[in-house]
Amino acid sequence: MLGGDEDRSARIRHTRARTTGADDADGTPGRRQRRWGTAVSPLTVTRPQVVFAVLAVLVFVADRITKAIVAGSVPLGEEVPAVDHFLWITHVQNSGAAFGFAPFGSIFFLIVSIVVSIALVAYVIRERGTMYTDATLGLVLGGTVGNAYDRVLHGSVTDFFTVHWWPVFNVADSAISVGVLLLVLAQLVTRKPD
Repeated sequence: MLGGDEDRSARIRHTRARTTGADDADGTPGRRQRRWGTAVSPLTVTRPQVVFAVLAVLVFVADRITKAIVAGSVPLGEEVPAVDHFLWITHVQNSGAAFGFAPFGSIFFLIVSIVVSIALVAYVIRERGTMYTDATLGLVLGGTVGNAYDRVLHGSVTDFFTVHWWPVFNVADSAISVGVLLLVLAQLVTRKPD
């Protein structure tokens, strides 16, 4: 009878430890402690996530600064040579997508920008990505937010890089394009053959 009481007492301590997060009767961490105490907590920020945020902010700031310089020094519609016979700076207001595509979709592209931005942040928080993936997504987020900011303030985006064989673009467009290209290249390189 005494052995049964000890066994019952041990089971009660074990159950209590699992529900409170305290140590089990055998000294091992309780269920909740095992789950949250040693594993990476959802609130823990990883290095790739920091790189994601830093790159997004850097792209956004570079985009804002370059657009302000162009808007303040180059009259709308004017073109100034930057790199002889290769790159020109022009001041164009674009109400469409990157590189001037779909010029009459400002509201649509603003909504898409907001949805993409929220999805990128949620993905990076939820999925513990690699440094490469989070860095490239940071480029995309910075560019997306940079152009969305213009759409909210002005109803259009300031574009200014011209190479005469490609539509006019800006820092945000470049960051989005480079980020997407790097993600696609990574998928092609790491894809396993069937």
